[in-house]
Amino acid sequence: MTAVQFDEPLNEWYQRYVRAISTGALGVGLQGTTSRCRQRRKRHETARQRITIDREVQHDERDEIIGVRLHDLTAEVSIVAMPFGSYNKNEDSMHVTVSSWRRVDDNSIPARGKIAGAYVNSAFIKTDAVRAGFDEAIMLGPDGYVAECTGENLFVVRNQVIYTTPRAGILEGITRDSLVTLARDLGYSVVEESISRDQLYIADEIFVCGTAAEVIALREIDFRKIGEGKMGPVTRALQQEFDKLVSGRHVRSAAWLAPVPAMDSSQFPVLSSR
Repeated sequence: MTAVQFDEPLNEWYQRYVRAISTGALGVGLQGTTSRCRQRRKRHETARQRITIDREVQHDERDEIIGVRLHDLTAEVSIVAMPFGSYNKNEDSMHVTVSSWRRVDDNSIPARGKIAGAYVNSAFIKTDAVRAGFDEAIMLGPDGYVAECTGENLFVVRNQVIYTTPRAGILEGITRDSLVTLARDLGYSVVEESISRDQLYIADEIFVCGTAAEVIALREIDFRKIGEGKMGPVTRALQQEFDKLVSGRHVRSAAWLAPVPAMDSSQFPVLSSR
């Protein structure tokens, strides 16, 4: 796979996107994507962005042939920015469950990218959890060890050491990688190793993270209190560091954040209603 260079510090986000595309052998050019994302981001102060590859049926007769395939189709890139509120109802601490559904195997759908079809797996799990009265669900992998939540990576704290699940079988979260760095900056040891279900129940603290979720503590799992049943000191420290980071008040903010100049409302396109 040929590396594609994007504007820093957005580069790592788009490199992950390119890697996800390569798993499906999709030929899509993404040069100029970062500037287009900035243009869309200007219009929504609290927006989250989603870049998707759409299949169109307008450019090639082969696209009109119905079938299950990724080849011989015209790929197009779309960029959407929209207002985004709270990702989870309880953003300070959550009561979650370990789902009876397993996370989809890497050998079924690659975990390296945010592939839309893979989210059906997360949707089943999240819906079952919420309907049962939980805030979120933890997914086990095909091997029976902890993988991640439906939209977040997971960390366990025991005896002041932070543990997180191996990269194999999870989405390689950029927020996850950021927190690993922030934790080490604070002097914590971070260990990547397999985590069993019963290790969750005896943890001092557990927290989850993601682009939308940011950093959230888990207070209970399956009605078992985690630690003192509230956000612990390690999670609190990392949440504060992350908040400083994303609000431009951290020593790493200049290198990790991509500035988006303000856009005058007169520059917004006028949409006609029908």
